[in-house]
Amino acid sequence: MKKIFISYAHEDESLKIKLQKHLSALKRNKQIDPWEDRMISPGDNWKDAIYSELIEANIILLLISPDFLSSDYCYEIEMKTAMTMHEEGRAIVVPIILRHCDWKDTPFAKLQGLPKHGKPVTDWEDADEAFLNIIEGIKKLLNKATKIEGVQEHNAQLTDIKRHEPITFNTIKKAIRVFEKDKNIFAVFEGDNIKQITFSKADRDPLLMSTENTVVFIRDTFGDRNNHSVEKIMKVDYHTLFEQTVTNMKPYKGGLISTYFIHEASNPTISLDEKYIYFLADAYVTSANLVRVNLITGEWQIISDAVHFKLIKNGPYHNLILIGKAQIKTKGRDVYYYLINEKNEILKEFESRENFDAFKNYLETEIKSA
Repeated sequence: MKKIFISYAHEDESLKIKLQKHLSALKRNKQIDPWEDRMISPGDNWKDAIYSELIEANIILLLISPDFLSSDYCYEIEMKTAMTMHEEGRAIVVPIILRHCDWKDTPFAKLQGLPKHGKPVTDWEDADEAFLNIIEGIKKLLNKATKIEGVQEHNAQLTDIKRHEPITFNTIKKAIRVFEKDKNIFAVFEGDNIKQITFSKADRDPLLMSTENTVVFIRDTFGDRNNHSVEKIMKVDYHTLFEQTVTNMKPYKGGLISTYFIHEASNPTISLDEKYIYFLADAYVTSANLVRVNLITGEWQIISDAVHFKLIKNGPYHNLILIGKAQIKTKGRDVYYYLINEKNEILKEFESRENFDAFKNYLETEIKSA
C-alpha cells in the first residue's frame, strides 16, 4: 500500500473533498493510504503530524491554485520539502492543477502534472471527468512509487548509538550535536534520539547553529562540464528538512582548472555571531583563499591567501584569525604565520611555527580555564 500525502490550501477544501472521493476505490482496494491535514486528531501537534506524514509519503500530491501559491506554509515548507524528496528519489511529486494560476515558473513546473495537458480542473465541463483523469494518472504512478526507508529504518544501522522513539516537534526542540555517516548528515537530540536530515550521500562537515534549527554543511557534487567535483555550501532546517544553497560559485576564477566553481572548501567554521561561514576556497596551485561568506545573502569576502587558518571564538582575541601563508621572504619560500583581523590587517607576526603553535596552545588553555 502506497502512502499519499495531499498538500493543499484550505480555500480549496471543496475540490480536495472531491479528489478524496475519487480516490475511494484505490483506498478500498488497499492500494493507497491517502492523508491530509483534516485527519489530524484534536490535541495533536499539527506541525508534528504533517511532518511525520510528509517524510513517509511515497506520492505527494500538490493541489495547485492561487491560494496554494500564496500560502507560505504550503509553498515554503510542504512544497519545497516535497521537491527535495523528489529530487533525491525518496518520493514522487505530482502537481494537480485545480485552478488557473501562475505556476509555470515554480520549481514543480518541470514535473508532469495532472489533469492531462495541465488543464485546470475548473476548466473541465464535467469535474468528475477531470478527477477521473487524475486518478488514471495516479494509477500509473503506483507501479513506480517505491517505499521510502524512513529515518527510524536507517537509524537501525547506527548500532554504536543509543536509539529511542521517533523524534517529534512536541518532544524535541533543539539538536545537541550533528554528525556525518555514510556521507549523510544526522542530528542528535536529548536522550540520544537520532534523526537523519540529509539523504544525498554526498554531504560532510556539518556545523550546528545554536540560534536556529539549522545545520550548515558541504555537499560534494559533479557539476562542471568536465565532471570535476564541485562543492556547495548548504543549509538544512533539521525540523522541516528544507534545504538551501548558500553558495556554489566563487566570485573569481581559480583553482587547478581555473573555474568559478568551488572545487575545494576546507575547514568550514561558523562565526561567533553565526552570520558567516569561513573556509579555505581553492584559488592557487600551492595555496587557497581564506573567505568569509554571508549565510543569508551568499555574499563573499576574500580575506587573505592562506594554507590554513583558525578563527578565534573566545577570550580577548575573539573574532581574530590565526593564519599560515605561503610566501617568499628573506628566509626563502615558506609558510609564515600571522594573527590578523577580518580586514587582513596584520596584528602579530610569528617568528616561527613553534612560536605560532605556542600562542595557539596558550589561547586554547585560556579558553578551557575561562
